[in-house]
Amino acid sequence: MRHPFLELDRPRTVRAIAHRGGGGPLENTLAAFADAVALGYRHLETDLHVTRDGALVVSHDATLGRVAGDPRPIADLTLAELATVRVGGREPVPTFVELVDAFPDARLTVDLKVDGAVAPMLRLLERRDDLLERICLGSFATARVTALRRRFGSRLMTAATPREIVRLLASVRLRRRPPRLTAGCVAVPERYPDAGRGVAVADQRFIEVAAAAGVAVHVWTVNDPVRMAALVAAGADGIVTDELGVLRDTLVRLDRW
Repeated sequence: MRHPFLELDRPRTVRAIAHRGGGGPLENTLAAFADAVALGYRHLETDLHVTRDGALVVSHDATLGRVAGDPRPIADLTLAELATVRVGGREPVPTFVELVDAFPDARLTVDLKVDGAVAPMLRLLERRDDLLERICLGSFATARVTALRRRFGSRLMTAATPREIVRLLASVRLRRRPPRLTAGCVAVPERYPDAGRGVAVADQRFIEVAAAAGVAVHVWTVNDPVRMAALVAAGADGIVTDELGVLRDTLVRLDRW
């Protein structure tokens, strides 16, 4: 059965996914996500860290030095201490619960950045099983995703782990039968760096094999309209971008919004 996370408003729609709420100095704040939703985005991408007292909070980096000028590790701060920090000099760092509650119609692609995010996420989903239809969890660490799959099974939408991506790439290159994947989607860049070269990932052949394996392909982070259109033509199911207006206009022009 297709997971509710992947349901489309209409056939052939390409999922437009707002990367950290969109590029800019207010990334990963409720203000940024509100701007994305106002533009018509229903899919939001974000990242999670954990405070010293176990709160899931929305941030890409382990510290807030880049976005808020505060070099302290998030893991060393309590939620109350973090509440005094302002991203871009004006916006607070939201908790994950604040984010999902602020945009109840949005679906969220979530990157678990640290091992410590697993236990609080497990507890949250135990309390809020309504979120199982709205979020897709992924991580560069296979063990984090595996722990959540073990508990929630097919009720939870997960992105392919690095190991699963390698298996899928191997089947593409060797022209073998696609592997059976537990993931519901594959989130990949257009190219992976490899010994100074770029290994193509999200090309038409890869997307076709992923479709045969029963998983959607979401490509990150694409900000050029020419590349956006090329990925649509290749069959990509979703595109992650910082350039929210550019992607929206591109998909509208192609009748895929």
